[in-house]
Amino acid sequence: MAVNREDERRLACGRELLPLVDQVAEALPPVEPEHQRTCPHCQAALGELEDLWRQVRALAREEIVAPDRMRYVIRRIHEGLAAPPREVRLEEVLPRLVQHAMLETDRGTTRIADSVVARIVGQAVRGLRGVHLAGRPSAVSVAVSGGRVTIRLPLALRYGLGLAETSTAVRASVIERVEVLTGLVVDAVDISVEDVFGGDAG
Repeated sequence: MAVNREDERRLACGRELLPLVDQVAEALPPVEPEHQRTCPHCQAALGELEDLWRQVRALAREEIVAPDRMRYVIRRIHEGLAAPPREVRLEEVLPRLVQHAMLETDRGTTRIADSVVARIVGQAVRGLRGVHLAGRPSAVSVAVSGGRVTIRLPLALRYGLGLAETSTAVRASVIERVEVLTGLVVDAVDISVEDVFGGDAG
């Protein structure tokens, strides 16, 4: 297909390619029948487009058989759509969206969202030299249970730092910051070193 390099939407003869695509795809009559009969560029483009659309039409005629599991899923979706709408209270939905740690005292209960703990973790990491969170801040994972939390932390470290020693320092800083600011008990800080930066690392 001879296409003008200055404008990839035009053929070398100056005619636009898009009307030829529509002509083949929609089986439309040619806009310029006389030109198309004598133009080698249009003839070549139409030939290539016919070959391509012949394959598309063949694929469209093939019967698609969904796997048994897919049919089961589709059936369950249809059943859900057909079911009458049910009013859902916010109290039912909220625990699925946000997890809360619970601090019980004689004078009441304090609920701390997992996202708050994650933000505190991020601040603790940013206070350390040669250490960054790897990826987005939301990559910090916090699992809460009652007054206890487990933290999963992806890190990028400056090239040349000792990985074991730096991980130990990060873990200690995170545990201290979370326990002092929230009163929660940190059961574990699981660290994964995902990247290095600076120095010979580029």
